[in-house]
Amino acid sequence: MDPIIPQSQEQLYSPISEQKHFMNKKFIVTFVVLALLGSFASVGIWWWGNQQQPDVYTFEECTNAKDSKMLETYPEQCVTKDGQTFVNPDQKVDPTVNWQTYRNDEYGFEFEYPEDWKLVSYNMDHAVEVAPKDGLGHNIYFFAEGTDKSFKSIEERIKIDELIIRSDSPRSEIMVGGEKGLDIQPSPGDHYIYLLHGGKVYHLHIFRPDFILEVGKILSSFKFIP
Repeated sequence: MDPIIPQSQEQLYSPISEQKHFMNKKFIVTFVVLALLGSFASVGIWWWGNQQQPDVYTFEECTNAKDSKMLETYPEQCVTKDGQTFVNPDQKVDPTVNWQTYRNDEYGFEFEYPEDWKLVSYNMDHAVEVAPKDGLGHNIYFFAEGTDKSFKSIEERIKIDELIIRSDSPRSEIMVGGEKGLDIQPSPGDHYIYLLHGGKVYHLHIFRPDFILEVGKILSSFKFIP
C-alpha cells in the first residue's frame, strides 16, 4: 500500500483561487460591456429624439415646437430649445411711439419728431427747426407766414425766394397735411415745399435729408389744426 503524501495548503486552495479570479474578471468584463451598451443606448435615444424635432423657421412653428418657451415681451418672442428667437410678426411696434409733438396754435399746425432730435423755435421768423442733435446739415425746417400776409397762390409766395429758387429748378406736386403742395429742388438734396392753407403759405425746407426715413415720417405727421 502506497503511503499517503500530504498536500500542501497552496495545492489545496489553488483551484478555488483561480475560479474566484475568473469570476471577478468575468464580472468586470460584463459590467464594462453593459456600461458601454448603456452609453450607446443613451446617445441613440438622444439622437433619435433630436431627429424627431422638425426644423423651425417661423414664429408659429416655434410656438408649436417641443421645449420652446415664450418670453413676456411686446412684441411676443418665442425661443426654441437650441436658442433660436422668433418675433410675432402680427405685433408690430410703432417706431414713432415715443416721438415728441410740436404744436403751434398761433399758426395752426403740428408735427411729430424723434425724441432724440433737437427742436429750436425762431419766433422772429415764425419758424421752427428740428434736426438730429449730433447731425449738423441734416435739417428740416417748418415756416409759417404771419397772419397779416395772404397769398392767392403758391407761385405768389415763391417770388419771395426767387433769389434761391431758379425758374428751371425741378418741381413736383406733393401732399402734406391733407393739402396739395409744391416741392421744388434748387439743388440735389435741397427741398423747398410750399403749402397753401387758409390764405397762408406754409414753407417747409428740407436740407440734405440723409435721415430720409425720419424725415418722411415727420412730413407724414404734419397736419393743420383749427
